[in-house]
This record gives sequence, C-alpha cells and structure tokens, in this order.
Amino acid sequence: MPQARLSEAERRYTPPETPRVRFPGDPDQKEDYERAERQRARERRRERDSRHHLPPSPPSSREPSRERSRSRPSSRRDSSRAPSSRRSSRGASRVSVARTPEPEEKPWFKKKTLWASVATLATVASLVPTTRAANASVRASEASQKSADASVRSARAGERSARAGERSAGAGERSAGAGEQSARAATNTTVASGHMDPLGRYTGPAKNAMIEDGRRIGGRRAIEYGGGSVRSGQSNHSGGSHGRRRH
Repeated sequence: MPQARLSEAERRYTPPETPRVRFPGDPDQKEDYERAERQRARERRRERDSRHHLPPSPPSSREPSRERSRSRPSSRRDSSRAPSSRRSSRGASRVSVARTPEPEEKPWFKKKTLWASVATLATVASLVPTTRAANASVRASEASQKSADASVRSARAGERSARAGERSAGAGERSAGAGEQSARAATNTTVASGHMDPLGRYTGPAKNAMIEDGRRIGGRRAIEYGGGSVRSGQSNHSGGSHGRRRH
C-alpha cells in the first residue's frame, strides 16, 4: 500500500522550474523568487505527506499540475533527484538574490544636486553687480537728459532776454526821438510866440504899448525890447546902449 501511494505521489510530482538567472535590477526577479518559494513550499508539503503516508494535497488553482510526458523512473531515482533539484533551485535563488546590488549613498561632496545648486548661486551672484551697474547707467543717462533739458530751457530764456533787450533799446531810441521832437516843438512854439529870436535869445512877452506921434522909433524899440511905455522903452534903450558900450 505505501508503494502505491508513493507511486501516485511521484506521478503527480512536478519538478520545479529552474529559475532564470537575471542581471541585477531585473523587474522580473522578484516574481521569479516568489514562484520558486511557492514551488519549495509545495515540495515540503509533498515530502511531509509521503513520510506520514498521507495522500498528497491537491495542487493550487494558480499553477495547475503538469503531466510528465516522458517515462517515469524508479522511486529511488525520483526521491534522490528531488532534494538535488530543491538544492539547485535554492542555490539559484540565493545567487539571484545575492546579485541584487544595494544602492550606495554617495557622500555629500559627490552629489550632483549640491554642485548644481552651487553653480546656480554663483550665476545669480554674478548677475547682481551687472544689474546694479545697469541701473546706475540708466540713472546717469536720466540725469544727463535732465541736464540737457535744463540747458535748452536756459538758452531759450537767454534768447527771450536778448529780444526783450532789443525791444527796450528800440523803445529808448523812440523815446529819445520823441524828446528831440518835443524840444524842437517847444523851440518852434516859443519862436512863433515871439518870446525868442531865431538865435535862441529870450525876448520876453510882447506888450501892446501906446506910441505917441513923433515917438514911433522909441516906441518901436520899446516894443522890440519888451517895454510897456515910451519911457520904459527909452530906459530900456539907454540900458541896452550902455550894455552894448560895455561890451
């Protein structure tokens, strides 16, 4: 009876698949490792059942049992091969797990992010003096523009002052001409009124004197010299003669 049970267990036994050896970092490595672990668990259950003469547990629904196509060897050869296959699968899984490299943390002075940050800060620091120089140049140009505008305004004010001086000089000339014309008009008025002779000497106001018969010359002289009567005309005549003699 045990022989029959062992043969049935051996008939249903499926050899484990040899896990593929993958390079470190392969995404399918974890899946292969889990598949190998499940296969080893099934082998352990079958071995325990064979020892206690129990029927083998049915295969899981995830992985259906596969029928062996070739002829089955004796029980000793199968029992001797099973542990070796388990050992090979375990060794392969250990090798695959051992080949997985662990990420090593780089020292702080070898990190690219650190040096990239330092380069960025250096670039920003180099741009600060350039920005300040550009702002100073802009302010200097604005000051130069204001100075030029002030110079233009000063020149225009000078032109207006020169024009005002020209107008003042013209007004002075016109005033002098008007004064000269006024003086000429006054002279002509006095000459026309008889108070001044053509040589510019003042003769006094003319008075109407009564001239008697026989004294026309004296009265005429009195009228010429501004006398009011014959007697006054004679006195003026005598004074004028004395003055002429003195001269």
